[in-house]
Amino acid sequence: MTPDTPPPSIARRVLLRMALPAALLALPAWQRRADGLLHLTLLDVPGDAWLLRTPHDRALLIDGGSEPAALTAALGTMLPFWRRDLDAVILTRAGAAWLPGQIAALERYATRRALGPEPARPTADLRAWRELLAGYNVQFVPLRAGAMLKLDGALLTVVGLDAGGALLRIRYGRSHALLAHTAPAALAAINDTVDFVAFPWVSDPRIPELRALQPRTVVFTAGLASDHPALLTRAERAVGDARLLHPAIHGAITWSSDGNRTTVATAR
Repeated sequence: MTPDTPPPSIARRVLLRMALPAALLALPAWQRRADGLLHLTLLDVPGDAWLLRTPHDRALLIDGGSEPAALTAALGTMLPFWRRDLDAVILTRAGAAWLPGQIAALERYATRRALGPEPARPTADLRAWRELLAGYNVQFVPLRAGAMLKLDGALLTVVGLDAGGALLRIRYGRSHALLAHTAPAALAAINDTVDFVAFPWVSDPRIPELRALQPRTVVFTAGLASDHPALLTRAERAVGDARLLHPAIHGAITWSSDGNRTTVATAR
């Protein structure tokens, strides 16, 4: 041992001190690795925001909620710390409960393409969103009925649109989910049972079109507001035997699928 060489005990302590921070960084990364499943998460943020993660670690953001800081914090929790890209973003409606968070995400994460509304009279916020896309050379695709995105075997389809928003269908193998921002007539066109349905809390879920889907889980979203909301108790909102969830009670809600079997997990 030379005079400049530290004793073995000191060297071990130094290595341990260096290894601990590395392990603390590696653990969250390991927990957030791709696991071969499709995950659709209603993020626990004000307004409406969804993150879709594919079996091969691609990510898609649907809307963004009303609080930019909350949205970026939620994405930082869901995605590895080195992740700085999203495969696509979808904006279903240009309003305060959907748009501000997505603008913050676009400023933080590189994005390849964006689907969004193209109204005849866009709002100032929607124009700012479009200008941001153009500034970052993001491909823009108008959000129209029939538009599709294919992601690692999963297929996202815009089933229908109305003045209140969009009906999105996500199919992966034999499983699929619906994101209904309003109660569009397009629900009646889905001649199949559905594992997971997101439906606005302010709307009355006791409609035959929703019951006919026989969902296993119904998640009530909070972004849409109404001057005349459906004043129903949780028990009165029963849709067959579906499990009823709300982010105000259950926190972030995640639907996961391997193409055959599905599970739903809640943060609380």
